[in-house]
Amino acid sequence: MPARILLVRGLLTGALLAGASALAQAPKPEEAPPPAAETAASPTTPEPNDATESGGDLTSVLPMRLGSVEVGGRLSLRETLVKPQVGDWAGDLGLGTARIEFTYRWKKRVRAVVEFDAQDIQTGSSSLKDAFVWLKASKAFSFRAGHFKVPLSLIELESGARLPLVRRGLLRDVLDDALGLSGRRYGAQAEWKCDGCTQDLRVHLGVWQARELEDEVALSKGLGLTPALRGTWASG
Repeated sequence: MPARILLVRGLLTGALLAGASALAQAPKPEEAPPPAAETAASPTTPEPNDATESGGDLTSVLPMRLGSVEVGGRLSLRETLVKPQVGDWAGDLGLGTARIEFTYRWKKRVRAVVEFDAQDIQTGSSSLKDAFVWLKASKAFSFRAGHFKVPLSLIELESGARLPLVRRGLLRDVLDDALGLSGRRYGAQAEWKCDGCTQDLRVHLGVWQARELEDEVALSKGLGLTPALRGTWASG
């Protein structure tokens, strides 16, 4: 009996020692590397294009070695219904607007615009609408020279395609037809925009050629030049 007890004790002691040795030699499980911090890419907001005053409904951009050329156009049809005193309604479909515009841009600092009216070409009248060069000298100052609209009225500066009106109305009749103060003319203009202001503050100052010039313009008549100054301030 004592021999059997000693044998059992020896076997148990050997088994315990073997298990402890196996646990000691077992490799520790590899710790998983901490998850890499996800870096959220800041979204890039594209800068708006410096659109021209006229603009076009259909535009195609042609890249060049220096800058790019945009070819745009606008076409609109107009239907006129007339009810005579005797007879049925009569309709007349006509060409409302047909314009072609070429715009050259270089690094948002130089812009050259040439716009024609294809409808005027058909009738034989003057077809040139805009033909000017715009230069951005700094963040606040820019200059413009050529044939463009006099900045007298915001309604006159806005394109007719964007106005919710069939025609410009009494304002056009007074400023353009009667007084001859608005419309497109040859001239030069300096533009200033407040760079550090929270509101949109702009000042335009320029001179334009008079609409009807005589052969010899006297000095007392200002050499046929018409000055104009306009300031705008938009809140909100």
